[in-house]
Amino acid sequence: MRQQHVAVILPTYNERENISSLIPAIVKNLSTLDNIRLSIVVVDDQSPDGTDQAVIEYMRQYSGLYLIRGRKQGLGVAYRRGFTYALETLRADLLVEMDADWSHNPADLPRIISAADGARTFVIGSRYVPGGATARDWPRYRLLNSLAANWCARYIAGLSPVRDCTSGFRAVSAGVLKQISWPRISARGYSFQIQLLAEARRQAANIKEVPIQFAERQQGTSKLGWRDILEFGLNSVKIRFTTAASRQPLYITAGVLLLALAAAALTADFFTLGTAGFTLFFLATFLITAQSLLTLFGMIYAWEDPARVERNNSPRVFRPPHYSFTAILPAYHEETVIADTIRALAAVEYPADKKEVLIVCRYDDAGTIAAVKSTLREIGAPWIRLLVPAYLPKNKPDKLNYALGQAEHDVVCIFDAEDNPHPDIFNIVNTVMCRDGADIVQSGVQLVNFRSNWFSTLNVLEYFFWFKSVLHFFASQQVIPLGGNQSNFAYKPRVQRQLYPCAFLGENAYITAFNL
Repeated sequence: MRQQHVAVILPTYNERENISSLIPAIVKNLSTLDNIRLSIVVVDDQSPDGTDQAVIEYMRQYSGLYLIRGRKQGLGVAYRRGFTYALETLRADLLVEMDADWSHNPADLPRIISAADGARTFVIGSRYVPGGATARDWPRYRLLNSLAANWCARYIAGLSPVRDCTSGFRAVSAGVLKQISWPRISARGYSFQIQLLAEARRQAANIKEVPIQFAERQQGTSKLGWRDILEFGLNSVKIRFTTAASRQPLYITAGVLLLALAAAALTADFFTLGTAGFTLFFLATFLITAQSLLTLFGMIYAWEDPARVERNNSPRVFRPPHYSFTAILPAYHEETVIADTIRALAAVEYPADKKEVLIVCRYDDAGTIAAVKSTLREIGAPWIRLLVPAYLPKNKPDKLNYALGQAEHDVVCIFDAEDNPHPDIFNIVNTVMCRDGADIVQSGVQLVNFRSNWFSTLNVLEYFFWFKSVLHFFASQQVIPLGGNQSNFAYKPRVQRQLYPCAFLGENAYITAFNL
């Protein structure tokens, strides 16, 4: 049987103390495998500590040990030099990536190599699959860097479902590497790992993950720097936009936030905070980041996948009127706008005997009461009534409770005094309740007064994204966190006896129905 030629590639820079013990350990652990011919290729970037001299000393003992020198240009460049030498000069069948600092245990080599049992395999020594783990003594900022980078690789670059996209412990078949389009791999630093993985996926390689126990380096310091983090983020975006069918701005923005957090962990001032300061900094940053991600997710939920909200589109064909509606309109000092709202409600198309509007005013609000009476005389709609409690309601909920006791129809809904309801709103809700058996429908509102104050435009945009997208997500989870005016259409018997879940109806015709 022909021996499999395995080449272990070890990029080094100032790793003299580690390489001296690592090379014998690699040879010892792989000597247990049959039909293996081992080569070790050390790619040294002119280490000033004499790493290359340590390798030369071992070359006298191991005939399969090779040294390639070059100027320091980054991890990715070093791996490309090593791959080229192993493929073209040594003609290796299987190439193994491995760190030279003992963070990758040579004892795991037999399992990883054995898993590479095909001509087109890509085996990853994974920290994030069952049985895998990161270093217990890893500094927290290093763990944060790793988790943030892996999250970016999976969800920005689109490399999920691979669990550990950034692992540097791999075994790759020569057949995979020979088919890769190397001009597409431009990374000079650590993002080389995700670009290589992306190209392997493009080539439909058989990707496997083998659990490993990652360890902290034995000697020396990490070479990770700001430039590597920036390059990693940019290349994650590049991979997404060149290999994925869908372009998801949420993941890109989220990745920027996570990478910024990881970068902050590298600043000199960060380490002066101490343990308590670190904990507070991390907790605050985590909470802010989580809140930002949730907001971004909700804002683009409807646009990221339009199929999510297709069912929520308003019916175009309405069912015959079955339910009757009571609209409650609380008003206080609304004499300038109440007339337009009453006219809009009078224009809602629905049988007169199946609709009513209850306008609730305080007896000390003479201006609004006069405007309501004048408008009612003008339009002559007997199903619109003015209610003036004999007491002074404390607030809007108090008015709503008073009006609920006067309601005569099946479904109760609420409007603001300045609202402009859709003419088909009752037909839409009636159809949804009949079709889906919904007990409650929640509709959306849209602010339009974007010029009334310096922050008005922001309010308008907030409402727009909330009702156009965010509520679709909450509705899919059977949760409605906002129940503002012109939003609730509730089946009255259920309102009177229990709390109820909500459905969502966007004002321009999005609907989701819920049952009790």
